[in-house]
Amino acid sequence: MIKNIGRKHIIGPACRESFVPVRAVPELQRRGVLLAGISWLYGAYEMGRPGVGFHLLLHTTGGRGWLRTPRFTAVLKPGDLLLAPAGTVHAYGLGVEPWEIVWVHLSGGTVWDGVAGEGVCVRRSLFAGELRHAMKGLIAEAQFGGRSAGSAVRCHAELMHIYLERELGLHEAAAGARRVRARLHRVFEAVNGDLKRGWTVRELAARYAASRVHFTRQCKQHLGMTPMRMIAHLRMSKAAELLRSTDYKLAAICVEVGYSDPFAFSVAFKRWSGQSPRAYRRSGDTRAATGVGC
Repeated sequence: MIKNIGRKHIIGPACRESFVPVRAVPELQRRGVLLAGISWLYGAYEMGRPGVGFHLLLHTTGGRGWLRTPRFTAVLKPGDLLLAPAGTVHAYGLGVEPWEIVWVHLSGGTVWDGVAGEGVCVRRSLFAGELRHAMKGLIAEAQFGGRSAGSAVRCHAELMHIYLERELGLHEAAAGARRVRARLHRVFEAVNGDLKRGWTVRELAARYAASRVHFTRQCKQHLGMTPMRMIAHLRMSKAAELLRSTDYKLAAICVEVGYSDPFAFSVAFKRWSGQSPRAYRRSGDTRAATGVGC
């Protein structure tokens, strides 16, 4: 058991962070979002917090970190969500490998106080990818969208708020709904690990141990989309990541995300993102060159 956790704030020179411009987004301020961002951490990084006035949500989206509390220690792995309510004592930091995190500070004394009952805990995240996507879109639009950015910023802010609410289950019969989402998450984790496969609703329903009708109903209720739309979303999200972070040819990306026809892939990707794959890659290159959305 760890007794003494002091205040620390160590961010090494190799670390990079993109912050959501919360002060410029009234929709987020009104809803109690104080600070949020995406961090790519290398070398030295450690935060020691012996009680602060905000709630912390920290999603690990790559690499590994560590958590220490007076009661337990934990390794923070991809897919983990750290919940640290206001006033709790905890420390977290970088392990031996680079660590990517998506984090949000939420105001105490608001609807977000619903997280306080759990104390400091680590559980599987259900919406880390969606939250990251909404935050990256908001950051990019705020910096590069120009005069037309207002509506896009508001849209991304609304998505960010929705995914935070869903992650915390604040408007649901919490325990039962969280169990359903955890089961759905396990099903779609398998899909995300093998996007080349021609998944069917029958196969997914069998993994969920329910009929196709019931499984589809659960997906609509808890994920907001049908099973096949969820598969399409996962494929496009993976394609976007590959376009952004690799120099793979489009034909190779098509195969990687389960498309045999490059034209059909391009049409689907443009419908999903608003840009052709090539245009999306070019815009990603521009943002990377300016230090945004790495």
